[in-house]
Amino acid sequence: MFKYAEPYKILTKPINFLLFALFGCHSVNAELLTMNQALEQALHANRLLENAGLEVHKAASSLAAERTKRYPQLHFDFSESYNLTPQSYTYEAGVFGAVPTEDVSIVSERGFTTVLSAGIKQPLSQLYKIGLSIDQFAVREDIAEEQVRAQRQEIVKKVRDNYYKILKTQYSLSANEQRTIFLRELNQLVDRYYQEKTVLQYQTMEVQAKLARSRHEAFRDKNDLLTQQERLNVLLGRDINKQFSVTSINDSLLPVPGLDEIESISLSMRPEVRETQLKLEYDKYGYQIKQAEYIPDIDFEVRYSRLFGTEFIPDEEAVLALKLKWDIYDWGQKSQELSKKNYAIQQSRNQIRETKARIVIEVNERYRQLQDANDMQQVSELTQAAAQEKLRVLMSQYRQQVVLLDDVLRAEADLADANNQYHQALLSAWSARAALDKAMGIE
Repeated sequence: MFKYAEPYKILTKPINFLLFALFGCHSVNAELLTMNQALEQALHANRLLENAGLEVHKAASSLAAERTKRYPQLHFDFSESYNLTPQSYTYEAGVFGAVPTEDVSIVSERGFTTVLSAGIKQPLSQLYKIGLSIDQFAVREDIAEEQVRAQRQEIVKKVRDNYYKILKTQYSLSANEQRTIFLRELNQLVDRYYQEKTVLQYQTMEVQAKLARSRHEAFRDKNDLLTQQERLNVLLGRDINKQFSVTSINDSLLPVPGLDEIESISLSMRPEVRETQLKLEYDKYGYQIKQAEYIPDIDFEVRYSRLFGTEFIPDEEAVLALKLKWDIYDWGQKSQELSKKNYAIQQSRNQIRETKARIVIEVNERYRQLQDANDMQQVSELTQAAAQEKLRVLMSQYRQQVVLLDDVLRAEADLADANNQYHQALLSAWSARAALDKAMGIE
C-alpha cells in the first residue's frame, strides 16, 4: 500500500546552501555568507560609506591648509612693460633747495622696463584669529568623523535587514518545498481514491490547484530571493550578480538590557548626540573668530624690489615694514554679525536637547517593538506547532477514511498560513533587534 509522508514541517533550525541546490537557484559552489562576513565586507567596501570617509579626508585637508596661514607668506612679482610714449621731466634750479643748481631735463625713451620684487610677510596680531579658525576646522573634522559613524550604523542596519529578508525567503522556500512534497503525495493518494470512486473529481482538482499554487509561490520566492541578493551585493560593494546563500542566526535570542540602561547607552553612543555637541562647539568658535575681527591686523614685512631699463628714478629698494590695518567704524556690521553667531549658538543648544529627547523616544519605541515582536514570535510558533499536529492527525485519519478530504485541505491551508505568520514574526523580531541596536548606537 502507498505509504504517505508525514505532514510538512517548517525548518526552524539553521539551513544552508543545500536549499538553493534543491531549488536550482544557485550552484552548489555558491558562497556561504555569514552575517559577520556580510557586515565586514560592507564596512570595507560600501561606496556610500567610502564617500563619508572621503569627507573626513577633505576636512583634514582643509585643516592642514588652514594651519599654513600661521607661517610667513613668501611672494615674488615680475612685470615687463613697454613705454609707448616718450616722457619728459624738468626740474628747475633750486626746486629741492640748493639743488639742482640749474634746470635739469630728463627724457625717457620708448623701450622695455622690468620690475622684480620679492618679499616675506608674517602676520602677527592675526595669529590669534588663525588659531581659533584652526580649532574650528578641527571640530569640523570631528563632525565628519561622527557622520561616518552614523553612516556605518545605517549601513549595518541595512545589511542586517537585507540579510534577514534573504533568510526569511530561504525559510519560505524550504516550507514551500515541504508543502509541495506533501501536496504531491496527497494528490497521488486522492487520485487513487478517485479511481476507487471514494472521492469526487472536484476534490482532485482542488488538490491539483493547491499543488500548482505551491509551485507558483516557490517560483515567486526564487525571484524575490534574486532581487534581495542583488540589493545586498550592492550594500557589500561587489558585483550584483555574485551568487551566495546565507546562514541562520539567533541574535533575536540575545539578552536585551533594561530600558534605563538602553537609554543611557544610546545617549552616550549615538553619533547624532556627539555631532550636535560638536556643532555647538563649532558655533562658539565662530563667535570668537567674529569677535577677533575687532583686533587690528598687524603684519611684519620684508620687501626688496629692483627696476631694470630706467635711469631717472632709483632702481633699487629694500624695506622693513610694520603694517597696521584697522577698520575703526563699520556702521554696526560686526555687531550684527556677532548677534547672528550668538543666535546660532542658541540654536545648537536647543538642537542638543531636541536630539536627546528624540533619541530617547526612538529607543523606547524600538524597545517596545522588540518586546512585541518577540512575544508575537512565540505566539506564531505555538500556532504553527498546533497546525502541524492537527494536520498530522487529520492526515492519519484520512488515510483510514475517517475524515473528509475537505478537513485535510483546511488543515493544510491553516498550516500554510501559520508558517507564513511565523516567517513574518521571525523577520519582525530580527528587524526589531537590528532597529534597537541602531537606536542604541551599536554597530
